[in-house]
Amino acid sequence: MYLRLKNEAGQLTGTLRTADRTFKVQGALKDSRLEGEFGEGTESWPFSIASDGRSLTFSANTFSTVLQRQMLPPLSGVYTSEHIWLKIEEQNGQHTGTLKFNGKEYSFTAAVVADDLEGMFNDGKQAFPFAIANEPKRLVFQSGPFAEAITLKAKDCELQVEVSPSTEFVLKVDGTEGSGTNARFMLPADKPLVMEVQASGYESAKKTMTLPAYGSERWVVALEKVELKMGQAWTIPELDLVMQPIPPARFKWAAPMATKTNVR
Repeated sequence: MYLRLKNEAGQLTGTLRTADRTFKVQGALKDSRLEGEFGEGTESWPFSIASDGRSLTFSANTFSTVLQRQMLPPLSGVYTSEHIWLKIEEQNGQHTGTLKFNGKEYSFTAAVVADDLEGMFNDGKQAFPFAIANEPKRLVFQSGPFAEAITLKAKDCELQVEVSPSTEFVLKVDGTEGSGTNARFMLPADKPLVMEVQASGYESAKKTMTLPAYGSERWVVALEKVELKMGQAWTIPELDLVMQPIPPARFKWAAPMATKTNVR
């Protein structure tokens, strides 16, 4: 069971979610307890909550359960779902960012309200309100009738790789080829990762990075052309294939069953 409350001018409102149902909650503090109602449609039921300073005991009729407080992830970083790409930046308590939806990109400003985010995004001269509910394992974006849940991937970060000159490349992360689109890769954060960019005809570029959780990072790679030097081994980067030089000499070249031998 998940309970989310926020205090607005002394009145507590929020959401109570079970495995298969979601209820609206409203209540008020009475002495050291919270008393109110949770409901769905036209039905509602009374409840009370008592706190011992560490946990909450939720009671409704004969049902009772203990709830533990969960820490919410910071509302800063890059979040994606099936229809939404959302980048939130926080500086000195101010939240700004970018929203991509239906093939269009919008800028927005927002403020934290009871751990959630509320703001406006602009489309030309028009501004539209939106809200982002911050929950332990997901964000819920809502604007007008549209709402979509964004499942949080634990400690992921978006890495944007830019190569110069522009060319097709492969990104390897700890030796494994990374997956992504448009040079954007969702990668584990808060641990060192060995990055390697491989491009045909260019030297491999390597870098060890520790990416910020729920954030974004940019890596600009200046590719260097492979220079073939006489008498030195050369590695084909995209194949990890080492080409060894053969010094001038005479040798015999023939198939095992050949009747003639070519001498070179």
